[in-house]
Amino acid sequence: AFCLQIHLNVSRRIGVPQEKLDLVATWVEAGIFTEKECAALTWAETLTQLAGRRVSDEAHEAILRHFSEEEVTFLTVSIAT
Repeated sequence: AFCLQIHLNVSRRIGVPQEKLDLVATWVEAGIFTEKECAALTWAETLTQLAGRRVSDEAHEAILRHFSEEEVTFLTVSIAT
């Protein structure tokens, strides 16, 4: 709860719309996230559901359609943290 509250406060401070914060748990069905946001959320789910597997080439190619290699590295570290 503590970490969630910190991230919600930061998100509000940087201007993330409340509607997106309210619906992030159902982002696939929400229909309000941009393609780039959906790519980042897909990447987050991919990395957190690996369970002994490796990231597929297809998943890596998909994230690279929206982010540079450097951005993917930063995104990956953020997700892992």
